[in-house]
Amino acid sequence: TVVEKVALEIGDYQKLYRNMYAVAKTFADHSMVTVTGVVSDVDWFDNPIETMGQYAGIIIAVNPSEALILTEQSAVAGADSLRVTFGDGSTAAVELKSQDSAAEMAVVSAKISDIEEQTVNWMKAVELGNSYSVRTGDMVLAVGSPSGHVHSVKQGLVAYVAKGVQAVDGQ
Repeated sequence: TVVEKVALEIGDYQKLYRNMYAVAKTFADHSMVTVTGVVSDVDWFDNPIETMGQYAGIIIAVNPSEALILTEQSAVAGADSLRVTFGDGSTAAVELKSQDSAAEMAVVSAKISDIEEQTVNWMKAVELGNSYSVRTGDMVLAVGSPSGHVHSVKQGLVAYVAKGVQAVDGQ
C-alpha cells in the first residue's frame, strides 16, 4: 500500500499539525463569531428574565454596508434580540436576514456602521468551497462548535460522502 512506502518522521507530523493549527487559528480569530439569541420572558412571580443561547457563526461576506454571518437556525428561533461577538471581543447587534428550515441554517446581518472600525478592518470572510469536491479520506478541519463548545476546532478525515441530500420539501 502507499502508506507503507512513505516513511514519516515525528517532525513531519509536527509540521502538519503546526500548519493545521495556523489555519484553524486564522478562522477562529478573524472569521468565527458567537451569535447570541436573547429571549425575554417573565417567571412565575412576573419578574422579567432573559435567557441567552450562544451559537457558533462564520462570516461569509463583508460588503460596505453589512457583514453576513452564517449560523444555526436555533440561534435565531424565538429570539427577541440578536447580537454577535467577534473574535476580538467587540459586539454588535444583528438582525435576521434569511433562514432555511430544511438545512437548519440562518444568515444574520450586522451593519458595518454598528461595528467598531478596527474590527471591520480585522475581520475576514471565509472562502466557501465546493462540498461536491470532497472525497472520502480527505483531511478536514471542523471549526465552530464541533465539540459542543463555541470556538472549538476538530480535525479528522472524511469517512463517507453522500452526493444527494434528501429534504422534505424536495429542494
